Amino acid sequence: MNISGALLALPFCVRLAFHLRVKQRNDMTLLGGVPSVRIWTAIYLVLLGYASYIAFAFSLTFAGWCGYFVLWVGIFLRIWAFDALKSNYNPYIAVHQEQQVVDTGPYRYLRHPLHTSLMLEMLGLALVGGSWILSSLVPVAIFTTIVRNREEERLLEIHIGESYRRYCLTAWDIADLFPWRVKNETST
Repeated sequence: MNISGALLALPFCVRLAFHLRVKQRNDMTLLGGVPSVRIWTAIYLVLLGYASYIAFAFSLTFAGWCGYFVLWVGIFLRIWAFDALKSNYNPYIAVHQEQQVVDTGPYRYLRHPLHTSLMLEMLGLALVGGSWILSSLVPVAIFTTIVRNREEERLLEIHIGESYRRYCLTAWDIADLFPWRVKNETST
């Protein structure tokens, strides 16, 4: 077995172990987010499948090793975010009665660190795979993330209120990179 293939399996074992450790609340109300999860899952599986094939069949290039590093950065950010969220985690947009703004861990700096970590993981997989055609899926995932983040923020502003609006002024989001982005009407 190629060493780079074995090394690619390691971050996913770590990711899965921490993902399964998260205990979700069963009293959450689902508000949305199903299409984004489906799009992310499809893109992630395509990138993972191709990157795994490349990592097991060939030696990684310099770009592939850089992708491996980016993948680990994304996984560590994901673990840190899970630790901060605790039982508030849900892959969809969901709230519960006592919902509070989570502003600890990476949430102190990023509004959506789980989404950012997912984008880093996908970018890392695209670099490992080395296919420019499959790498074109990453901008689709980023666009999906921006749309999802706007929807999530709009719904959280409705359900949490002023404390979430204040939080949005102090924490960064991936959409903040784009000067053409549309602000939520409730946050202007």
